Amino acid sequence: MTETTPITEQQPSTWFRKIVTGGSLVMVLLVLFVSVGCGSRKLDRGRVQEMMDGQLKSTPPLTHEFPAGRTVPGTVYEKLAEMLQSKGVITYTVVGEVKYPPGHMMPTTYTIHDIELTPEGQKYKVGETVHTISPQNMQQKYYLMKVADQSLEAITGIRENASGDSATVEFTWKYINVTPFGEAASLISTYGDRLEYKEGTVFSGTVVVTRYDDGWRLPSNWRLPVQVPR
Repeated sequence: MTETTPITEQQPSTWFRKIVTGGSLVMVLLVLFVSVGCGSRKLDRGRVQEMMDGQLKSTPPLTHEFPAGRTVPGTVYEKLAEMLQSKGVITYTVVGEVKYPPGHMMPTTYTIHDIELTPEGQKYKVGETVHTISPQNMQQKYYLMKVADQSLEAITGIRENASGDSATVEFTWKYINVTPFGEAASLISTYGDRLEYKEGTVFSGTVVVTRYDDGWRLPSNWRLPVQVPR
């Protein structure tokens, strides 16, 4: 007589538990997938700060042009040159005078200077360029000098649009590491604007970020705005 092994209650129970356990694992993975997917759609201040800080690492410092070498009549602001010399970043010497325009009945007398960077001033040099000065039609060399860096202070607000595919981010920032050239820049005439790079002054700005299939992105050319108080 053939004996059969009775099926105990434990066997189906074990089989059932395996199915339930497997199903639970699927459910857990599904919940995690949905949570991560939903999280990528939501923009928070920490994520924005991370994106902006990352992009700012490749942002060059703020610069401004300062006349250099033998100067063309009318291109030097003497108070500016005197301040920079007092800070030990340039040498500033008078090499003569010229009357302009030549042959005019009442020409204006201009002082010609020679301006060079000191070893201390060389630390802030980023580049150089040449401009043609009109109406003299003369070539003037300029050094491109670092004036300051910029620092992101805080994210102050996020407003997503109705469709959720973009958001306006509000933030604050300030100037840091202001150089001697930045400190003296207020003496440069800029057609009514006054250049002031003061550490501690907090500015505000906005930027629109866009949501793509792989997450949120800043505009590729974004950098902190250059806001100069008048």
